[in-house]
Amino acid sequence: MWTTPSGTGKAPADGRIDDIRSRPADFRVLERVPHTMESVPLVLGERGDADTVVTFLDTETTGLNPHADRIMELGMARCRYGSNGRLVEISDVFAGFDDPGVPIPPQVTRLTGITDGDVRGQRLDPRAVKDWLGGDPLVVAHNAKFDRPFFERRFPGLNGYRWACSLQGIPWYEMGYASSSLPLLLMQEGWFHEAHRACDDCLAVSWMLHEVPGALDSLVRSAGDMTLVAAGGKTYPVREKLKARGYGFDGTKKHWTKTVPPDDADREADFLYGMKQGGMTVSRTRVTARTAFK
Repeated sequence: MWTTPSGTGKAPADGRIDDIRSRPADFRVLERVPHTMESVPLVLGERGDADTVVTFLDTETTGLNPHADRIMELGMARCRYGSNGRLVEISDVFAGFDDPGVPIPPQVTRLTGITDGDVRGQRLDPRAVKDWLGGDPLVVAHNAKFDRPFFERRFPGLNGYRWACSLQGIPWYEMGYASSSLPLLLMQEGWFHEAHRACDDCLAVSWMLHEVPGALDSLVRSAGDMTLVAAGGKTYPVREKLKARGYGFDGTKKHWTKTVPPDDADREADFLYGMKQGGMTVSRTRVTARTAFK
């Protein structure tokens, strides 16, 4: 038995076997992402000179405002991919709570399962975080413009890493996916995971890149010189079109942004100008992996 967010109890999978056999076209089976913190270190293939090493990072926070809210959990996973984009190794994971110094809002506890008791008295040591990250990793977050400001406000001395975003740096919509949300991406590939816990989310992103051909290549390309395209001002009437195009809303600056390779900047600007109306502004800014998503 499992329970939906609405509280509805669902029969376990083996209770529907007869229905599945009689109506297979009416069912799609989801499997849990196979890797957990307990399974790391994990070797899935042989290392190669052309491998790509990625450090996935995720934060769970008390709210959405990096200027007012706080990190309460940090998770990281160090992964290696072969030249074919397949996961070769998960060498290490990091997970830790951080006491935000304020009560965790009830809605955040409902979403994450993290309670005041879990974080009370817990502190993330900046030196331990720096040592675990090592020299100059490529740090990947699934919504880096959310996680990077929180991370750098909590660890101001660790603000020079290269960052990439698996939400914006991979053209999920163009690749046929209906959403860039991690749970929905996984679902469309036949997987599920326990969302909204930092290290579990890192491992889920690492598996998603393993499963989707070309996803890792797109992500690595996005870590080069990029262009931040922004639409500000009067954007409310076209917000759904911006969402569908992969733009994210920056609540601090009150504009919609998307980071794209320089060769795609003109196309994105043309898209925005095609919707432009009185009071809407369009801008472009060159960024690098060290300056993006700040």
